[in-house]
Amino acid sequence: MRRNYQWRKSIAGLMASAMVATTVVGGAIPVYAQDAFKRNSSTEVTDLEKANYEVAQKAAEEGMVLLKNENNTLPIAKSSKVALFGAGAYYSVTGGTGSGDVNQRDDETISVYDGLSDVYTITSKDWVEHYGELFEASKESGDGKVCTTSGSVGLYSYFPNEIAIDDEYITSAKADTDTAIFVVTRNSGEGADRTTSAGDYYLSALEKENLEKVTAAFDHVVVVLNVGGVMDMEYLESAENVDSIFLMSQAGMRQGKALADIFDGAVSPSGKLT
Repeated sequence: MRRNYQWRKSIAGLMASAMVATTVVGGAIPVYAQDAFKRNSSTEVTDLEKANYEVAQKAAEEGMVLLKNENNTLPIAKSSKVALFGAGAYYSVTGGTGSGDVNQRDDETISVYDGLSDVYTITSKDWVEHYGELFEASKESGDGKVCTTSGSVGLYSYFPNEIAIDDEYITSAKADTDTAIFVVTRNSGEGADRTTSAGDYYLSALEKENLEKVTAAFDHVVVVLNVGGVMDMEYLESAENVDSIFLMSQAGMRQGKALADIFDGAVSPSGKLT
């Protein structure tokens, strides 16, 4: 699970009981409703979960907005080769901190990398995997270097920090494509307010440095905004070779697949400013 609720086991234990002693308006929970509060001890994905996946997919598609699209860079034909960079490519933020987070099976969360890998050949796969190794090691150790936590105690969410992109990864990724996708990620919520500082409302110096490397190497760059609030767009709007800007938002567990379906033209973005 994404959130580390220290009280989850105690609640689950109460819900597992067929005779919940909780009192509600009008008296105790009726017998016919008690089964709804039982914990499902099976590890199998239920039919209800599968149905919810479809709803989550549709909601994600309906909530995404194409902000800019020059040179017909989007859509990108299925099976094309594209480079992918940015911290949010590997660990895409699905929702805000605290009660704004998305709480589901980890293996059912589709990141940008997961979704795009299903429809494209990712020429920067080595970089994404390199970032993933650093992120998971940082998450395990709690050193806060690549993976940090934000939010209230017991309700925190993980967040991917930007790292410098070494030139060797850029050189390797651009050998077979002139198109790159760069993911900008932000988070906020309970215990994690927004700020008008670099790395939040504004791009950080490292994000700008990485973007400059990417835009210098690739003729066509798509910036994906994995954000849940407003950001300053002045730099992105004027950056060279940034043909497209796409607001993915924090679109939940299926956002990576929804993004892929829109990018390859299978689905038209619900919102368009261009």
